[in-house]
Amino acid sequence: MVDEAALVIRLRPPVRHNRLSSPKMSMGLKETGKDGEREEKEDEEEEGLRVLGLFLPFPLVVGRKGVLECRYTMGPRQTLYGVKWFKDKDEFYRFMPRDPVPKQHFPVPGIHVDLGESDDWRVTLRKTSLKTAGRFRCEISADAPSFQTLDVTLNVSLFRLPDSKPEITVGNEGEIISQVLLGDFLHLNCSSGKAKPPPQIQWTINGIEADRSGVIRYPPVEVEEGLFVSVQGLRFQVESKDLDDQGGIGLKCTASIYPVYFQSTSVHLRVFMPSPDLGEKKAPPIFSNPTTTTTTTTTTTTTTTLRPLPVDWTPFAPLPVAAIGAGTGTGSGPGSSGAGETVDPPTTTPLPPGCLPDLDPCVCIGGPTPDSLSSLDCSEVNSAQELLSIPGLKNSKGTLFQKITIDNSLLDHLPRNAFGAHRALEYFITNNFRLQHIAPGAFGPLADPISLVLFSNALVGFPFRELARFRNLKYFVAYDNRLEEIPDGAFRGMHNLVDILLHNNTIEKIGEGPFERIPNLNAVTLHNNRIKELSTRSLSFQGEPALVALQNNFIKKIEADSFGFGIPRQINLQDNSLEMLDQEIWLPLLLKMASLNSRGNASGKTYFVDVSRNPLTCDCDALWLFEAKRRVEGIIKGYDCGNSFSGGFQPFAIASDIFHLDRFHFRSCF
Repeated sequence: MVDEAALVIRLRPPVRHNRLSSPKMSMGLKETGKDGEREEKEDEEEEGLRVLGLFLPFPLVVGRKGVLECRYTMGPRQTLYGVKWFKDKDEFYRFMPRDPVPKQHFPVPGIHVDLGESDDWRVTLRKTSLKTAGRFRCEISADAPSFQTLDVTLNVSLFRLPDSKPEITVGNEGEIISQVLLGDFLHLNCSSGKAKPPPQIQWTINGIEADRSGVIRYPPVEVEEGLFVSVQGLRFQVESKDLDDQGGIGLKCTASIYPVYFQSTSVHLRVFMPSPDLGEKKAPPIFSNPTTTTTTTTTTTTTTTLRPLPVDWTPFAPLPVAAIGAGTGTGSGPGSSGAGETVDPPTTTPLPPGCLPDLDPCVCIGGPTPDSLSSLDCSEVNSAQELLSIPGLKNSKGTLFQKITIDNSLLDHLPRNAFGAHRALEYFITNNFRLQHIAPGAFGPLADPISLVLFSNALVGFPFRELARFRNLKYFVAYDNRLEEIPDGAFRGMHNLVDILLHNNTIEKIGEGPFERIPNLNAVTLHNNRIKELSTRSLSFQGEPALVALQNNFIKKIEADSFGFGIPRQINLQDNSLEMLDQEIWLPLLLKMASLNSRGNASGKTYFVDVSRNPLTCDCDALWLFEAKRRVEGIIKGYDCGNSFSGGFQPFAIASDIFHLDRFHFRSCF
């Protein structure tokens, strides 16, 4: 008759030879005779102590009870000698069944063992803190005669949950938006409380997840050691189809740390149509309390989590004639001294130095000193036709301004020769929610600015070929638009260019060599776009930019010739779709960075690549990086991979840095 215990053991699938399991296992049944008895005896000896893994049955949260489990099996003729637990290198708990006091604990910072709920395979922590995190090791020993000892390790991180709900604020770069009209863009931010790891944030509009094209993901901000605040922006155009039954829009921001934290804050925003007396002017919205749907209509400051918002209602009602004081005989304003008196004719205000006449509705603003350049503000222009019809802009002589501004206008495109023969050192074309196109030659044939600032418009394209004429251009700022592509050679050869800021667009493709031959380039920001791959010479630089920001894209593929000779000091690739780093591409780059770091410590320059929060694997394709640890650790940051044991996934195990693994993790690669 076959022994049931022996049968169970013999029917287990074979396992690889490693330090946690026996190298051999018979698949046959119990045999008779001397040879069979000898084979059975060898199998029983080799079927000794086996460690199944170190597990977290549920996530560890700061301030709460925690449990760690070390699971193992003993051979049929083995007994347990003892189990020891270590955090980093310090023992904090042991279970010795034959000792007078089987359970003992030892003081270790961040570890508070509950002996009553701990045993030979489980350790219960009464209360956890951020100091609890670390590398845990469980060591199991069999009793005589084998004294077999095995251990297993696990890198453990803790969740630190926010103390408050997420907060919704309204504004563009910190400024409160006080006026919204149907067709305008809203720009909101949602901020989480401080936590570890950084919470994920999700926006919904009227119960539907916001389109990703309008979501702006910012890098988490470390506000205290190990604690982060997540901020996510939302920018969208208010359309009639988005309005609910109350004539408004329901916005909700949810912050989450899966699977332990989910909190939301909601805001109901009502949108007003423009008053007939305002023409094209915008009317302010009414914000309700985030926790209710009751609308606040007071004319004083409304206090909610949207920050105190002063609302001025005077534009909604026609002003009485007496308040205007324009020759009625009853006013008391300037130019009128009472009933029956004649109103003095208005005096002509002299033009500031350097300003030309007939520029209305543009406004010419004199410089701070008589010798400085004037500036031109055309923000009141509502159409390209109106801009081209301004008499003062047709002056053939042309004037050099310090700055030409069009901000928060209703302009939908900037036409060719928009400012005539006039030109400026700085162009600020910003916050124009209808502006989708800038025509070739829009800035005129003589334009050669230092700054071209085009942020927060609705640009879907830009005449990049025009930039070749701007030999003095230092700053190209076009973030917060809808640009879809950086064409081949877009900025090539612009020797004075310092900063290229193109984040928060919808860029999907970077052409060939757009950043080549720019010796003074300092920063290129391309985060929060839709880039899927880096292709031939897309990141080829002549010098050494301080920053190349590519976080929060969809980058999964990086071609071997993407990089050129110039090495950026900081390459941000967080929150992409990278699954591996190709040795052919990255090892030479990282070694060059390490060499530059060793030579440049005195200058304070630090070279590194951040690949945090990518779905990176720690399989055989990553072995080269592990073996290059001494040369590149500190250069490559955030290469985290999920904890696993013998190829099995452990629920709630927090990602481990590849450099914290040991060689045993890569045992199948040899």
